[in-house]
Amino acid sequence: LLICLGGLRWLTGTDWNNYYNFYDWHESWESFNNGEFEFLYTLLNYLCKQISSEYTFFLLVFSFLIVSLKIYSLKKFAISCLGLTVFLLYCYLTGDILPVRQDLALSVIFLTIPKIQEKDKKSFFLITIIAFLIHNSAIIWLFSYPIYWKKINRNRDIILLFVCFLIGFFGYLLYPAIFNLFAKVLPATGRVYGKLIAYTIAKYRPSYISIFGNVCKRVIIFPILFYYEKKCAKNNKYYSGIFSLYIFGTCVYFLFLSSFTVLQRFTNYFLVLECFLLASCFNAMKKINRKIFLVFIL
Repeated sequence: LLICLGGLRWLTGTDWNNYYNFYDWHESWESFNNGEFEFLYTLLNYLCKQISSEYTFFLLVFSFLIVSLKIYSLKKFAISCLGLTVFLLYCYLTGDILPVRQDLALSVIFLTIPKIQEKDKKSFFLITIIAFLIHNSAIIWLFSYPIYWKKINRNRDIILLFVCFLIGFFGYLLYPAIFNLFAKVLPATGRVYGKLIAYTIAKYRPSYISIFGNVCKRVIIFPILFYYEKKCAKNNKYYSGIFSLYIFGTCVYFLFLSSFTVLQRFTNYFLVLECFLLASCFNAMKKINRKIFLVFIL
């Protein structure tokens, strides 16, 4: 059903025109491979175009890959709470019915989590590079391996979260000066330089209502995740490592809380893990009133 919803949509979704025109206007590999998108996403477009010129065919293939890879991965590390995790992901990602490149990269990234647990560094690195070649933001996932296995110190993590929040809250004053400095150092050409200039020129001002909502959400969620960590870790060996990844993602998210929010897309690979964490906590709860409270929050 999700594959059909994602594949049969029309004139709906983020950057529809850019994606549709990229598929519709190009025929040969030379034409597709123009640097507009990452290599593997470009290759997928090219291969689908050789089979069918209908964009709906590409969307069906694209949605199939996103949904099937995600479900396959979840069966590896979230089997104990699979149903609720899938439901929460459905809510978090709007059911994968409006997918973009980063959604496919995210599904590929999910494949690395069992590899990290198995300490299979080669497979982890290879899969991460594949995700990077679908959406460049996936490069941040390379940090996940050492973070997953770092020595747990939750008191330190709490302090780090608070410090990152303070830095990010005043970031709209601090970051423009830093970006100006980098813009002066980098060569005055290229994609990175262009984005730095765009971010520097743009007048970013914090939306305190949005900040309040995002912070309140995490003020409620984090005590639950911390409190049930021991119980959840006993039931699922992935919990503590994934929780560390979620904390890291939240720290990065907090750093750009009030400015350059476009950079928060790098945290999507980490923040989406809250679906698994909350589902694990729900399973670990024995008292029905606590489960009702968590359902109310969700």
